[in-house]
Amino acid sequence: MNNRIAKCGTTSGYDRHRRLGETTCEACREAQRLDRQRRARNPFKPPPEPPPRKREAEFDFAQLPWMSQAACRDVEPEMFFAEDPRAQKQAIGVCKACPVLAECLDYAITSNSEGIWGGLLPSQLDQVKRRRREWHYKSQLRAI
Repeated sequence: MNNRIAKCGTTSGYDRHRRLGETTCEACREAQRLDRQRRARNPFKPPPEPPPRKREAEFDFAQLPWMSQAACRDVEPEMFFAEDPRAQKQAIGVCKACPVLAECLDYAITSNSEGIWGGLLPSQLDQVKRRRREWHYKSQLRAI
């Protein structure tokens, strides 16, 4: 049970007065009035739409030349971000036949990319990243 009492001069103090059937004090009425003005100026706005995912046509192939040789270049990108296990298996099948699988996996690890990259599910990528961090940490300890 929360034993904190709402302080006068705040909107929660105003609510406490109202809930207990008390006459509201001047400080609480002023806080409530200012809160209403603030809300009128800045009403709740829904969060902005997330930016669209980068499709392969939007990647800078000059910066990442291996992507122009990737097997997924002609496949619908949504497949690699799907939650459906069948779509994920299809995406992994595309990755298995890819000539630049190693480069793709390295990019996914270094860029914190989401979705299926290098033939690995996001959970598998997290495991690889964790193992690399542990290995790096252990190799630093051995160097001391």
